[in-house]
Amino acid sequence: MNRFVKQNLLLITVMSIASVVILALLIYSAIVYFQMSQCISETDSLRQKIATLIRHTPAPVDENKPLISQDIALYTKLNGELSKTIGRPYQPAADRFIEILMNVKKGESIEEARKKFIEEYNNTVGKDENPARQGMALDELRRKYRNTWDKALQEFVKLVTPLTQEPDLEHDGEAFAFYTIGIPRKMQNDPEKLLTYSRKYQEKIHQLLGQKMRPEADALGFTFIENPSTTYKSEEGGVAAPFRKEDIPLIFRHWDIIGDICKKISVVDIKSLNFFHIRGINKENGAYDATFVGRGNYMITHYSFEVTASLDNLRKLANGFGYDPATRRFYIVRSVFVYASDIEAASAKQLLNPVAVQQETEKKDAAPQVRRGRRRGSVVEEVATETQDREKELRAKWQEEFEKREKSLPFYQRSGYGDVKLGGASEYRAVFDIEYIELAGMN
Repeated sequence: MNRFVKQNLLLITVMSIASVVILALLIYSAIVYFQMSQCISETDSLRQKIATLIRHTPAPVDENKPLISQDIALYTKLNGELSKTIGRPYQPAADRFIEILMNVKKGESIEEARKKFIEEYNNTVGKDENPARQGMALDELRRKYRNTWDKALQEFVKLVTPLTQEPDLEHDGEAFAFYTIGIPRKMQNDPEKLLTYSRKYQEKIHQLLGQKMRPEADALGFTFIENPSTTYKSEEGGVAAPFRKEDIPLIFRHWDIIGDICKKISVVDIKSLNFFHIRGINKENGAYDATFVGRGNYMITHYSFEVTASLDNLRKLANGFGYDPATRRFYIVRSVFVYASDIEAASAKQLLNPVAVQQETEKKDAAPQVRRGRRRGSVVEEVATETQDREKELRAKWQEEFEKREKSLPFYQRSGYGDVKLGGASEYRAVFDIEYIELAGMN
């Protein structure tokens, strides 16, 4: 044994070292495998937790709850401020009306005061459909706020007059103030009162547009104005007004928007307003309940109208629709279809195919001219060929000299350079499709 060890000492040494290394590697592998198993197990566990969180509403950790509350409060405030600047043209005037009427102190909420007044109105004036009892309840409400009522209305009318085409704020200022704070205008459900109001508004638009409004646009999208004898059957089976009583608040809203649209049209130099349509009216019974279409938190109203004007003024009119920070109204121009007049069509033909137009002109000029006279009851035709040939020769000579002179000049000095060939001072017909955007729940 000792001899074997002595003779194979090197081999034994190498094997011993190798055994130690192998043992160390085995131990290391076991440790790494254990750690890897732990990682795989934790990864699987995390995947399961993530899948569970995806399937369920994630619950915020306690540390994030205060931050989330701050974000919610911030976004709510910003959303409220943004809401006051889009689709609420009378918000400042309405706030001032409530502030004075309800005697809102500094630091108190105008919105809460508005809700309180609307609730009080609904519980008194709005709870009864009888016009006489409504009038008595409204008189009682005026007496309750007699110290602030007149001053609030005066301040409201002063602020709102530049923003609306409302025809008679002197007498209807109170109803219009209620409308701006969220109380629908029902005109005591009296069709005659609405017809009278509509005629007043129509007159106001006539004064605004003058002779530019053509008869086809006179109704401004309201069928009952165009044909006041038309009637619809009510749900009870009897014959009602040219509109349903539930349409009255919607018709008021349309008048308010149409007045603003016509004001935008009036400030542009147009030749005429040719037609005006409210889109989405129920064609079967003329109902207006389909005209205000909800999209998310917003209400969309669609209008179409046609005007005649120059291209430059059509561009000005299109640019006038959008978001106006002064009135807080928001429009989207969906499309503008422009139609050229016969003169413009002829100009376009000349530009697109001048050779064909020239040949057509020459052919027309080359046709013999006929002179007719009476001699002894017969028609004598004389063809002035000699005169025509002479004129044609002179025209050809002039054309040759003109072209020779033009070619000798730089292109920017040649005649006609920079002239408007199409769409200059000519008038066009253009159909505008626009949408009015407002927050849902508004009046």
